[in-house]
Amino acid sequence: FRGASSCLRRLDPYLSNNAGLVERLAAWEEAWEVGHRYLSSPLREAFGSMVSSIARTKDQEPAFASMCDGCHPDVFLVLPRLMWLAFLGRPSEHAALLRSVLPEAFAEEGGEAMGQ
Repeated sequence: FRGASSCLRRLDPYLSNNAGLVERLAAWEEAWEVGHRYLSSPLREAFGSMVSSIARTKDQEPAFASMCDGCHPDVFLVLPRLMWLAFLGRPSEHAALLRSVLPEAFAEEGGEAMGQ
C-alpha cells in the first residue's frame, strides 16, 4: 500500500485493471476476516486462557518446556492433548476456542452439545 500512495495518479480508476493492487486488497481482506474471527471477544478470551494454560504447563513440566524451546516436532502431538485437558478442566473458558477448531465435536445431539 505504501508503494501505491506514491503513484496514485497512475492507478487506473477501474480497480480490476490494477492487478497488483487487487491482489494486495484481497489478501488484506482475507487477513482482516481471519483477524476478526480470532480477535472477537469470546474467542480472544478463550485463546488467551488457553495460552495461559499452556504457559503454566511449560513452567511446571521441564520436558514440555524443552520440547517447546527446541522446536521439537512432538510438541505438535502434545498441544492438542493439552487443549483437551484444559477444556475438560474448565469447559466454559475454553469452549469457544475448541468450537472454532473442532466444530463437529460441538454439533448438537438431542439438544445437548459438548461444552455446555
